[in-house]
Amino acid sequence: MTLIQSRPDISSATLLEQFDGREEAVALNKLALLDIPGSPESWVVEFSDALAQLDRQTIAQRIGELQLRQRDPGLSDAEKDELRALLSSRR
Repeated sequence: MTLIQSRPDISSATLLEQFDGREEAVALNKLALLDIPGSPESWVVEFSDALAQLDRQTIAQRIGELQLRQRDPGLSDAEKDELRALLSSRR
């Protein structure tokens, strides 16, 4: 993401070169071959929605972890503050 944001004009070939030899290369090569329907504008919306969903899931997962730890052995003061903040952010 950082690479694409810093170089929005980067071509697919250059991007694939940057990841050559890394484990991400296989997935990126598959993505490069896909014919994705829709317009670039709809891709941005869909991608943003997916990131927002991942954020919500991450928060829900962390809340679950903290709630389990709350029972035994209990939470530190910092974890209690984190749980309160996470619960209030969901409202």
